[in-house]
Amino acid sequence: MLCILAWGAWGPVWRAWPLLAPPAVILLLALRDHRSDRPGRARWVPGTVGWLVGSMVVLLATAATGNIWFGINGWNPHVLSLRSGLVRLAGVATGLVILFRFIPRAFPWVVAVALVASAAGAFHQLLKVTGGLPVYQFDHPAFMHRLWGLSQALPSLTYYDPTWNAGRVSPYSIASGLPPVAWLLRPFWRAGMGVETYTAALGAIHILMVPAICAWAARLCGVRGSGVTAAALLGLGSSQLQFLWAIHFGTMGAAFCSPFLAVVAAALYAVLWRNDTRPAVVLSLVIASAVYLSWPGSWIMGLCVLPAVAVSLPLLRGRRLAWLVASGAAIGLLILPLVLATFQHADPTGFAAMEKHRFDAARDLVTGWNKLRTALRSTHPLIVFLGGAGMLLLPSRGSRRFFPALCILLVILSGWGQYWKPQFQLNRAIIPMSFVLILPCAMWVDRLARGRRPLLARALVAAVLVLGGYSVTRSYANLGPAPYRGLGAETRTLVSWLKTNTAPGSRVLFAGPTVHGYGYAQASLLPVLADREMIACDYYNFSPRRVEYEMPPKAFRGSPGRVRAYLDLHGVGHVITYHPHWIRFFGRETNDYARVLTFGPKTNKCVFRVLNPAPQLAAGTGRVTAGVDRIDVVPEGNPAEIILRYRWADGLRTDPPAEIAPADMGDGIRFIRLRPNGAASCSIRNGDG
Repeated sequence: MLCILAWGAWGPVWRAWPLLAPPAVILLLALRDHRSDRPGRARWVPGTVGWLVGSMVVLLATAATGNIWFGINGWNPHVLSLRSGLVRLAGVATGLVILFRFIPRAFPWVVAVALVASAAGAFHQLLKVTGGLPVYQFDHPAFMHRLWGLSQALPSLTYYDPTWNAGRVSPYSIASGLPPVAWLLRPFWRAGMGVETYTAALGAIHILMVPAICAWAARLCGVRGSGVTAAALLGLGSSQLQFLWAIHFGTMGAAFCSPFLAVVAAALYAVLWRNDTRPAVVLSLVIASAVYLSWPGSWIMGLCVLPAVAVSLPLLRGRRLAWLVASGAAIGLLILPLVLATFQHADPTGFAAMEKHRFDAARDLVTGWNKLRTALRSTHPLIVFLGGAGMLLLPSRGSRRFFPALCILLVILSGWGQYWKPQFQLNRAIIPMSFVLILPCAMWVDRLARGRRPLLARALVAAVLVLGGYSVTRSYANLGPAPYRGLGAETRTLVSWLKTNTAPGSRVLFAGPTVHGYGYAQASLLPVLADREMIACDYYNFSPRRVEYEMPPKAFRGSPGRVRAYLDLHGVGHVITYHPHWIRFFGRETNDYARVLTFGPKTNKCVFRVLNPAPQLAAGTGRVTAGVDRIDVVPEGNPAEIILRYRWADGLRTDPPAEIAPADMGDGIRFIRLRPNGAASCSIRNGDG
């Protein structure tokens, strides 16, 4: 009943009264087993399952399921045809009732076939939608660019990136949760195949690896057989919001780290309540915790384990306590480099203080409750009922204490976390919580699969699992509310043109903010795709409080001469823009710029060539090549000094006899001054690299 109220379905139930009769009958039939002649707890367990499953079916017939973010994609509750999820549920459940009546042991096979078919279908649809090209929209290019840089810089978590804005030390991978992903995919990016294999890697992570993580977590909790398989199937499509952030928006770091909270919870439960201190369990706790905490947002969400440990305090003694202390020390050592790098380079205190929200109880309590209901609607209904409500009714006393305590903070953050620190997007706590709730759900499925009764509840649970798997394939087929796309023709055309028509040593500048104007995505990856260095004010999704969303900067926009001075200072050879005022500006300055390309579906983007561009070096002569954490210079003509058009950064160094120092170019811009001192070649490296 609480789940139905939280879901927001109670109010509009009356609108769905024609569809309530069948599920009401199903509910009564499911509850029939409550009057079994089995004594004590053995009778209570099937009766509880009947209540939980029956309540879920009642909710599946209400108007609340009409929300586009409902946990099973394309449910269509009030369409009396095969497009209705309720009709599909009735049909599949009827077939499974007959199957389980004559072949009681078919339950595991049904769940296993649904898992394999759903994973295969999702992978097929992912490759079909993208055509095998990299997923390219919103944040996907930004994370690919960070993977490109971080895979070359590891084990360092920061690196000097010369591809954007004349070079700077990049700390952005720290806050993105990318280090574990970069270690995993590093061989492909080091081999130059990262972009080509990105979509396959995305599928391998979210279609294969995440279900395997959930299955392993269930196994650590003592779940067997069908419960483990069901955990994997639920992990494949735990919530619509997981798909939204992982595939639609492409926030790879947080989406990769979130499922590991299930392993953390399972390993903690195994140590505390099952007295299971095998090396595999403790190692799972250490590794999963380190991966989960790789995204700094998890440092707050991870505090959810404290109430769970608190309710387990009477058990903290002997081997349990020793192993947990040792595990905590190991976890601390593993995440220490990330913590140090965060406080040295990412300014977390400044970020935390950047946005403030004045809490209004009358308004925010209600709004937070509505957001929590929306988050619950987006979660697989089996997870909400057998996991969320079911964890309070599990036969095991430890489960009834541990999992609710673990979820308390996550529930609060899912609804009201944004009112504390909006910039941390703490309302995403529903995603790791959905993975945690898979564990008590799997426990119930395990119990249900090992018996023959209640028959109808078994069939309904299996049917919802099957339809949930089908929902995942629909999402990957772009039939859901969070579509995605592969690298588009417009972006491929621009990249090909830049490779062919621009000089390798010159830079490309984007006038005005880029936003998502180039391929419906951030411009971050374009230097890697085109093999050209570029300049933009917002190649990542920077906060407007920290970055001026205009290019060239304000100090260089006073006159046409100042604009040209900025371009020459940075060695810009071409300018790209879609902003009308910049198109007009460069179009009328015909002595300095020539329009050479117009592109885009509405031909509203222009490329201008800078006439008589500045040379690659600000002073001296030589050849320059740059990459992650290095700038290689071959002097020509024995110059006394060379000024490189790369920004100075503390920590840059070179080998004797060469020397480097900052060169003040005015307006707060410092480039790198190199004195070769007779060296035939010089290599400038980042001290952190």
